[in-house]
Amino acid sequence: MCPHHGGRLTDAYNQHPERFVRKFPEPPAIPEQAWINRPTDDETAAKELQAQS
Repeated sequence: MCPHHGGRLTDAYNQHPERFVRKFPEPPAIPEQAWINRPTDDETAAKELQAQS
């Protein structure tokens, strides 16, 4: 995420604090992994066996 997104959230909060009733807005955490089609456990095991051979 770009560093200026946090600034945008701060600006949004300052302009409309009534929209953020629970807490101050925070940018979402960056995921460790991202999948388009997450492999099933069977596919992963098969690839690991092929890599070991």
